[in-house]
Amino acid sequence: MVLALFRLQALAFRRAPYLGGRIALAAVKGLGVAYAVASAAILGVVLPDLLGVLAPHLDAVALVERSMLPALTALAVGRQVFQDVPTRGATAFLTLPVSRRRIASGVLVRSLPSPFNVVPLVFAAPFAARAVRAAEGAGGAWAFGLAVLAVVAVSHALL
Repeated sequence: MVLALFRLQALAFRRAPYLGGRIALAAVKGLGVAYAVASAAILGVVLPDLLGVLAPHLDAVALVERSMLPALTALAVGRQVFQDVPTRGATAFLTLPVSRRRIASGVLVRSLPSPFNVVPLVFAAPFAARAVRAAEGAGGAWAFGLAVLAVVAVSHALL
């Protein structure tokens, strides 16, 4: 059974050569997303220590607070340019006997794990846990994390 599946997949791969390009492109995109997520997580953890060594006169929390809004604005612009509109995928489902509300909810949930949503949250969580909690306490860390989550949610909802 499994060998027959592989044989059919090989036949389909030979008959549709553009599929190989799609697979390669998806693999490269996946590696790029994994790199961005890992880089954001590492930067969120080591940024306070890195700034303490390279620029001891700069406060990491103040620097991130000053640069967070422009960075999230650039992220929202990047989302508009690079991410497909989620409603485009919903047009195929509109002919099915399913309520439009369920289709809209499904499309929204399907677009949640976008790199444009994940990367800022992966950076903000360890940064809030380390730097903001040390500077402002647990309440400040929660407020910082929730603020980033709110901006990402608004950016996601505007698409």
